[in-house]
Amino acid sequence: MFGRKKDNQTKVKEPSARDILKGKITNEIEALTPGQAVIYQLSEFYTFARFLGVELNPEFPQKGKKYLMFTDEILEGKPKGKKNYTGSTNKIADIVFWISDRDSDKYGHIKRIQ
Repeated sequence: MFGRKKDNQTKVKEPSARDILKGKITNEIEALTPGQAVIYQLSEFYTFARFLGVELNPEFPQKGKKYLMFTDEILEGKPKGKKNYTGSTNKIADIVFWISDRDSDKYGHIKRIQ
């Protein structure tokens, strides 16, 4: 338009910090085996539940959905061990959104604990 030559090179968009985090969480959840859980620690903003976890439902496919999500309280810097189940889903994307959306400081505080 207006006599300019088109730039035929496609511009590669760098992945954002959130995209990188989502990919990492997706890979970790896909690698789960029965009896194993992935637990993430959130920032201090979440005083009621500092840990978010995901595990495979042992009763799936006979009963319920494939993935169970839970929160846990903090005790001396580690999960207390008292799981409070908050939901379940068959879609990893739902879990990834739920986990990545909980960080209050540009995705820098979510870290895997187990």
